[in-house]
Amino acid sequence: MIFQQIHDADVVVMATGVGAARAIVASSPELARCEDLAGVKDVPSTDVIAVRLFLDKPVSLPNQSNVFAGFALGGDEDAKDVAGTFFDLCQLHDEYATVAADPTDDVRAVVEVDLYNAGSVLGKTDAELVQAALDDVLRGCVPGSVPGDVCVVDSSVLRFKGGVTKFAPGTASLLPTTKVSGLDNMFVAGDWLFQGPGSHGARGLSQEKALVSGLYAADAANEWARKKAGRFDMSRAGKQESGGRVSDIRQTAPDEEHVAAAKAAARALDELERSNPIAQLIKQTSEGGMPFPFPGTPGGMPFPFPPPGFPFPPGPPPGSSR
Repeated sequence: MIFQQIHDADVVVMATGVGAARAIVASSPELARCEDLAGVKDVPSTDVIAVRLFLDKPVSLPNQSNVFAGFALGGDEDAKDVAGTFFDLCQLHDEYATVAADPTDDVRAVVEVDLYNAGSVLGKTDAELVQAALDDVLRGCVPGSVPGDVCVVDSSVLRFKGGVTKFAPGTASLLPTTKVSGLDNMFVAGDWLFQGPGSHGARGLSQEKALVSGLYAADAANEWARKKAGRFDMSRAGKQESGGRVSDIRQTAPDEEHVAAAKAAARALDELERSNPIAQLIKQTSEGGMPFPFPGTPGGMPFPFPPPGFPFPPGPPPGSSR
């Protein structure tokens, strides 16, 4: 049974995940006709599993936050495509640090393991995922981090099918900005928004970007409403006026010179590949394991791409000892 409520509103902020945004746009003829939102239906998403472990012994993780990839979870080779993060929540949240320090509680560590691109393990049982998080992720990534006789006092497993935006190459052109052209009282927020010229510089992913884009959308909606009422000047950023307030959102720092240079080089190579049929053929040949058909060579010959030593020769770069 679908429960619906209809409200009259002067201004609307659509703050959802990309999956919900696709469904909302598809269900609304007006939104579906909006050019800025037309690409949302093609933005891919990925399955996510969140496993939280409450352990009866402390763990020894050198870092509060960690990233992993390439592990065959549960011995399943198909699961090598799964990547993720894991966190020592006792180091990140006072709530869990208090629990772990309480002598009357049998919990001494709380660890979160988040699995992304998790479609291949979505069908595993909760018990299998808990064991994989403990053995394959924690013990596999950081040997010795978990005592051999540790017991899982409690656990939770949450599955989110298609729950997180998958930022695959080519998706940037599909993403909308906060303000939707043609709908001056409609604003959007979420980690699936475009980031670049004309948008806020939040280059994070998931929660951080969703939070910042939400503040940005709220400010934009507030500006629209108060301009309509003729009693708010958004140019006075950060100041209270007639009941309105602008969020204090800090822009991210510009890329360091070497990062900016690397991005520029990557864009140049990408543009070369798109415009050069020979470069496209070389890439397709190398990715597919097919021989490159050199003229006059029967059947062609293997062609490694990029060639060894490209773009830099082995050893330290010129002028560097590292």
